[in-house]
Amino acid sequence: MDKVQDKWIEQNNGLHRQLSVRTAEPEKKLTDFRQLQEQLLLQEKLASLGQLSAGIAHEIKKHQLHQQLF
Repeated sequence: MDKVQDKWIEQNNGLHRQLSVRTAEPEKKLTDFRQLQEQLLLQEKLASLGQLSAGIAHEIKKHQLHQQLF
């Protein structure tokens, strides 16, 4: 019985190792994808902030020019 049980334990351990190897790459890809997602979101926020700042600066400059002319 011990030989059979040892063989099952050995096979089980081998399957666990195979599973670890097979899931390591998808887990890394998922982690990389989430990091890229966060970077993209940050870039979009910064781009929006830049557009808002440019719009505000334009309105201030337009107001200043209007005051200088009149």
